[in-house]
Amino acid sequence: MLKYYECEDRCEPSDPFSLFIFKESVVVEKHELSSRSYYRLGRDGKLNHLPLLHESVSSQHAILQYRKRGDRCRLYLMDLDSANGTFLNGEEIEGKRFYELLDGDVIK
Repeated sequence: MLKYYECEDRCEPSDPFSLFIFKESVVVEKHELSSRSYYRLGRDGKLNHLPLLHESVSSQHAILQYRKRGDRCRLYLMDLDSANGTFLNGEEIEGKRFYELLDGDVIK
């Protein structure tokens, strides 16, 4: 069963973000977040758009969702009540709540 379905204020990105996956300060993957309005992140490769194969990641861990705000389409992060939590710039975020992402933000 999926833990998330898209919100009503979703939008298609006009100025998409890129997601860089690091391992020990080295970029090991880069994902262009431009082909869809949301991305499901987690350990289960069949359910998630961006599989994250690490034991600390839940099967359905987090969401990256583009949402319409005024006349702009912005990217948001939501933790799906994961077992180990999601951190934005070193601070643990609350589950089931959107957090706007800015260029240079670090998700762990």
